[in-house]
Amino acid sequence: MTASEILTKVGDADAGLVTKTKVGQRRTVHLEAEVLDLMTGWIERYRRRAEERYRRLDTVLAEMDPGTVRPTRSATTEPNAERGRAFHA
Repeated sequence: MTASEILTKVGDADAGLVTKTKVGQRRTVHLEAEVLDLMTGWIERYRRRAEERYRRLDTVLAEMDPGTVRPTRSATTEPNAERGRAFHA
């Protein structure tokens, strides 16, 4: 799927992320930065909550099996360092 197709699908979802205009034969698609910022903020809050839940899960699992060393997620990790990484339990 091309970037244009993705933007069209997002815009069709009526999230307000994309506005489209047509003048004559020219069609313009505009990405709304303010809406993108709001969405980014929501995603970041969700990511932080998910990370906290996984930290608590790590603690519970470590308590269940204290002989096993499990990697822990650092609370001091830079916020952008976690982006793009899938969450694993």
